[in-house]
Amino acid sequence: MINHLLLARHERSRKHRRQAFTLIEMLVVLAIMLILIAVTVASFNYSIAGDRMRSGARQLQSLLIGARDKAIYAKEIRGIRLLLDANDNHSVSAVQYIGAPQRQSGTLTFNSNSTGDSTGQTVSLAGAQWASVYRRGFLRIGSRIQIPSDTGTWYTVSAVGLTGSTFNGLLTLNRPNRDLASTSSNITFVPFTLEFAPGVLGDAQPVPFPRGVVIDLDGSQVPSTWVPSSIAASYSPQMDILFTPRGTIVGDATTLGMLHLHFADAGDVTKWNDTGTGISGRGTGVYTVPTLPILPADNPSSATPVVAKDHILVTISARTGNVSVHPVNPANSTNTSRADDPYFFAETGQVAGK
Repeated sequence: MINHLLLARHERSRKHRRQAFTLIEMLVVLAIMLILIAVTVASFNYSIAGDRMRSGARQLQSLLIGARDKAIYAKEIRGIRLLLDANDNHSVSAVQYIGAPQRQSGTLTFNSNSTGDSTGQTVSLAGAQWASVYRRGFLRIGSRIQIPSDTGTWYTVSAVGLTGSTFNGLLTLNRPNRDLASTSSNITFVPFTLEFAPGVLGDAQPVPFPRGVVIDLDGSQVPSTWVPSSIAASYSPQMDILFTPRGTIVGDATTLGMLHLHFADAGDVTKWNDTGTGISGRGTGVYTVPTLPILPADNPSSATPVVAKDHILVTISARTGNVSVHPVNPANSTNTSRADDPYFFAETGQVAGK
């Protein structure tokens, strides 16, 4: 009887005893947990990066619409200036509101020796005040000058004469003025009007994009006057998108039907490199734009470049001033280093997120 009771108690104890996990089982569970955590973190980071790019694109869209509204309300030209990134002169990391170009009149002397020079003509500005104008950044390559004032032709300044770092009064025009220049002697005291580059609007401060987000200029469709002659050179420091009081675009941007500004992760931009096909990157020998699709950051030597699906375009219509946001079209039917038409969605009206 006693043995029977002891056996029954042992059986009940065995049934209620909690069995421990083995070391192998614990390691398997731990490995599964680590894998799930890694996948979750990667997905989270990817989503955050995409959100930052979309946020930057929407931010620029809002600023451009704001500049357009300011122009209509003030009945004067208003716009924004794209500011080059401090670490990469092929990327834009901030923008700033700018106002209408200002004008100042004076007199000049033509250099008759360069009258027939097809590359331009040198003029000398009278007065010491122009050195101060240059020092303040108003007089630069790309400034416009009207000769003579009010009734004459507008020219573009193609070179600024410097003695050391001081403006010496000499400007080179983008083409000769054959009507006024004399072949026998210099013509003095010709009146002119100089149009300064648009200045910062009031106390407007630079507005940065979200951390790590930039406009990749190599992957954008922008005016040729902004584009450097080589990869090593910098894009223009004066990349202005200006709106008229009617809400349309004026200035360099009118040379294109649409501007497409490509938002990307700053870490990706420095790694896009394909020397074999001329995709711009740092250190390649061939420079061509536009340059989409691009190589993935995690595999910059990939034989089949791809565009990250979260890369975004901000598109501005020169004719209407309309500003919209679209995804990049990465379709690549030929398996080359370029998309068939990276701006297709923007030009056919497909909106990001649809």
